[in-house]
Amino acid sequence: MYVPYSGFTTASTVRLAVLSLSVPSARAAIVVLQAAPRLRALRFVRPALALVASQRLADHIRPFVERQFVIPPVVDSERFTPGRESKVELREGLAPADGKPLVVHVGHVRTSRNLDSLAEIARCGRANVVVVASTATPAEHDTLVTLRRSGVTVLQRYLPDIERLYQAADVYVFPVVDDQGAIEVPLTVLEALATGI
Repeated sequence: MYVPYSGFTTASTVRLAVLSLSVPSARAAIVVLQAAPRLRALRFVRPALALVASQRLADHIRPFVERQFVIPPVVDSERFTPGRESKVELREGLAPADGKPLVVHVGHVRTSRNLDSLAEIARCGRANVVVVASTATPAEHDTLVTLRRSGVTVLQRYLPDIERLYQAADVYVFPVVDDQGAIEVPLTVLEALATGI
């Protein structure tokens, strides 16, 4: 049995316990991409297996699971590669053709992600800023308004060829400083690195 949630929190372990009751013979496992800073022991549930994104997370949750394996996130290295087209061609339809550098961020639009720093970059007027908002969770209204009023282009749709946006960028900015603002090893950072930015 697997709990479809990326965090190791009291709520996710309670969900795991409830699911375990429905299939008592199943061994409980959880995928851990982030964890609450303070964990409390739950006597009635102890996952048999945790698949964790980093050694730091493994150390953090060790007292609360039977076994754990570190499986670092990976990206598709055939898809996320440096672009072969020019930046001008790649930017068509994504950013103004004004010659300014393109700054990109991909992820949830939430206060916990420190996206005000992207608004500051846009306000200075020396770069175009594009944020691709995650479609998995709703954007926080106030953060979205701040970004747009500052001149940030916010794309709120699924981009099937998102690698082209990374390839078009001059800089990828991941401004998150709150441990709970992102998963332990952000896939977008790995994708950006794989495309050469």
